[in-house]
Amino acid sequence: MLAELHTRTRRLAAAALVSVCTAGALAVAPQSMAAPQQARTAAPSAAQAASAAAAAPGSGARIAEVALAELANPHGCTYYSGNGSCPPWCAVFAKWVWSTAGVADLNHLDPWADSFLNYGSDRLFSTPQVGDAAVYDNPGRDSDHVNIVVAVSADGSKIKTVGGNESGRVESYNNGQFFDWRRQGPAGPASKFVRARGADTTPPQPFGAGVREVMGDWDGDGVDTPGIYRGNHFALRNSNNAGFSDIDFAYGNGGDWIPIAGDWDGDGKDEVGVYMPDSGTFALRSTTNPAQEITTSFRYGNGADWLPLVGDWDGDGKDEVGVYMPDSGTFALRSTTNPAQEITTSFRYGNPNWVPTAGDWDGDGKDEVGAYVPQSSTFVLRSNTNPAQENTTSFMYGNPYSFPLAGDWNHDGKDEVGVFFKESAVFALRSNTVPGQEITNAFPYGNPR
Repeated sequence: MLAELHTRTRRLAAAALVSVCTAGALAVAPQSMAAPQQARTAAPSAAQAASAAAAAPGSGARIAEVALAELANPHGCTYYSGNGSCPPWCAVFAKWVWSTAGVADLNHLDPWADSFLNYGSDRLFSTPQVGDAAVYDNPGRDSDHVNIVVAVSADGSKIKTVGGNESGRVESYNNGQFFDWRRQGPAGPASKFVRARGADTTPPQPFGAGVREVMGDWDGDGVDTPGIYRGNHFALRNSNNAGFSDIDFAYGNGGDWIPIAGDWDGDGKDEVGVYMPDSGTFALRSTTNPAQEITTSFRYGNGADWLPLVGDWDGDGKDEVGVYMPDSGTFALRSTTNPAQEITTSFRYGNPNWVPTAGDWDGDGKDEVGAYVPQSSTFVLRSNTNPAQENTTSFMYGNPYSFPLAGDWNHDGKDEVGVFFKESAVFALRSNTVPGQEITNAFPYGNPR
């Protein structure tokens, strides 16, 4: 199920000048753009990648997440070739991603981009699917290129990709934004999409059990940072980079309980809580001090498939809770966490079965709601919680298999968004909610499930 919906999220951006694999030499694609500043930290270990691959070998979602995790990885061509050689390495990288993701059949693939066209005539497609290798093999051009499709728009006309040997490193073409693959690409338009054997089944949408990420300002420094809820154990980190947890304690029963976080008492620090779907009960812990615990609990909503969210709806400096009803796309926001009091504001927003989130998008001290549309990797952020008013900002970020986050990553008083890739345990935090602008900090934290 979803983790805290007081969450905040962002996507993996990447870069620009694209070095293209050829049948002989490297070439530079004519289309280029300036690379944004981006924090690049160590990617998950090989052991983590192997563990991820074991759970769903060869699936499109797994292939995409392995590729996306490498955006935070400074490795070069010799790492992916595994033998110290350094040919034009886009195909070397694409083959490594498939192999790491658990694709067993790699017959006919060699260090050259056009070898993917020899993978098998039954594996060549004219339309993309997540996990495909996009091949840029156009008549009259000496250079070929291949990269990995990590997201596909709802109508199939646009894709996001991650490739090796783009600007001499692993990059996401077009700064990580969707692009029309029929018109452009790192080496011209894509000509074919090659599907790995075993990647035919469309992965489930990201609404199921097992999500365990949570974001909050645990130390009161004004910056939200990640946490992991595994079993009944919280592991919270006080910085947005790879490393170990700073705070650890057990709370709740685990299972299908959903972790949340919010500043329940207005002291400037977020505390954790859990939501119990079977009974529709919230349990809010008073502190993240492992030696102390006072819990406020109350029922709100009908439970079942309703999803929790957290926000300061009235601007009083304290967070309240809410629920989202997926079948109708309805938000219901509670005015207080006092069990004896309840005033609710409710309204419909978006379409049913979108993934809810909440944050202070404009810095006015009040949290508003938003939603993530997994099919198109789109965030839609509402400007207020007044049922009679609605202004929406929307932009694409993440991929169909990522989970939305929200929080203030840069201490500017406004919440930004991000995404969590649970298969690779990578958090990707976007610097703003302005469409067309994006700087991403991506880092691994916690182990793959």
